[in-house]
Amino acid sequence: TGGKTGKAQTARMWSYVRDERPWCGQAPPCAWYRFSVDRKGAHPAAHLKGYTGIVHADGFTGFNGLFGEG
Repeated sequence: TGGKTGKAQTARMWSYVRDERPWCGQAPPCAWYRFSVDRKGAHPAAHLKGYTGIVHADGFTGFNGLFGEG
């Protein structure tokens, strides 16, 4: 969007965390971060495309598409 406008910009830092140790998982703990300029649900959908496993998220309606109907 060009140079400085004198106004603060809002962005999002998405964090994805894995820790399977409490369930005797073999994968090491991991944290992964992604940045976006807004909080559209398309971002986590793209980040997690192809992922299989359990996803836990807060109640933000932008996440609804990640969990299917209902």
